[in-house]
Amino acid sequence: MPLPDPPATLIVVAPPPDLAPVVEYVWQLVLAPGAPGTCWRVVPDGYVDLSVRVPVDAEPLRAVARQPWSVAARREAIDLLAGAPALVCGAAAGARTLPMNGPRLLTGARFRLGAAAAVLRDDLAPLVDGARALDDVLGARSAGTVATARADDGSRHVHAYGCSGPTHPDEATVQQVLRAIARASVVAAVRRLVARAERASTTLAPDPRVRDALRLLDASATEPATSLDAAGARVARLCRELSTSKRTLERLFAGHVGFAPRTYQRLRRVGAVAEALERGRHGTLSEIAYRLGYADHAHMTREFGGVMGVSPSRYRREALDAPVARRGGAVALERTTPVGTVGTMDRCA
Repeated sequence: MPLPDPPATLIVVAPPPDLAPVVEYVWQLVLAPGAPGTCWRVVPDGYVDLSVRVPVDAEPLRAVARQPWSVAARREAIDLLAGAPALVCGAAAGARTLPMNGPRLLTGARFRLGAAAAVLRDDLAPLVDGARALDDVLGARSAGTVATARADDGSRHVHAYGCSGPTHPDEATVQQVLRAIARASVVAAVRRLVARAERASTTLAPDPRVRDALRLLDASATEPATSLDAAGARVARLCRELSTSKRTLERLFAGHVGFAPRTYQRLRRVGAVAEALERGRHGTLSEIAYRLGYADHAHMTREFGGVMGVSPSRYRREALDAPVARRGGAVALERTTPVGTVGTMDRCA
């Protein structure tokens, strides 16, 4: 089932009210197939996601577009999406890439910063730059229950769209239904995680020290920092403001975010550069570096390249050559984040 231009579309919607305390938004990324070596490049931003990836050229989904929108066709689509592997993806310390060797539908729930550890009932440090299957997180018995819930929610969404009878649905309707099923699938999985966590804990709110540290680090992400000593001094100042020791703060960050405060702030600075490049803001790279608190253009290029694997100029070129379509409703973002770009690499993983 071919996907239309543009090569990438990001759709963001608000979570159901019962999940809003721990989920910032539900997202969907629709990727069209690209030339060999084409990749979706993701900017690391400190978030943890629960995601489901579906290759939308799979035979059951092609059958949906070929045949009448029968009960059997609907059941095949629901079963495929409900059975698609669900992954808990940890925060990344470097850019992730996904090969665009076929059309894909990626759907995820983005946990609020600091909230994932309580929901998952585990430290996040082992998940950095990695992922775990939801079945492994929940255990086989709960995972089976989630698969059933995902399928049941998908069924309700299919019927809600009124796609019944012997007529062939148009492609736009099929894609709309598939996206609805995928969102229902992810929401059902997060609800199971939340229910499990609530049975073991009285609160799922992030540790207030972590929450305040994240807020302060976000606010100071673009302050000048020309050396490691200056960055270290900033963390020391943060500890004083929070009345906690550096060791305690680093332990809290390892458990609730995945890495050290200094690493988080470095990623936020790189993310601010990526966002400026994606949005095509006017100004030279030197002007962007100055505005975002880097010592100079070379400093920004070194730090950006170390995290993203490409230079700022190449990243800006990718953003201009293949702009990403963005769609979404009224979502209250904790902070703005870059989207990512369609690019090419020698290797895509």
